[in-house]
Amino acid sequence: MLAATSGDVVGLGTAVADKEKDNPSLDHQYHDTIWVQDERGWYHRYTHLYSFDQSVKLGGRVPIRTFTGAGGRPRMALGIDMEMDRAISSLPGFLD
Repeated sequence: MLAATSGDVVGLGTAVADKEKDNPSLDHQYHDTIWVQDERGWYHRYTHLYSFDQSVKLGGRVPIRTFTGAGGRPRMALGIDMEMDRAISSLPGFLD
């Protein structure tokens, strides 16, 4: 999956950047998700990833169109599944 925008990696698997520890919107209970916050404060979630690219680091920066992770996780009857979501607010609880 390619990054849809440039931004800071604020969540990587179950790890979350210190500045986001109290943000209830960042669901960090799953090991297959990357959260990127762009310059506007929007969050971009890349989930159901099979693996993360080695260049993606918590607290690091991801340029637009950078490879973030491999394929999707196999889902029983659905085949390969991966998702990219965008929240248009950085307000805590926005994605709840």
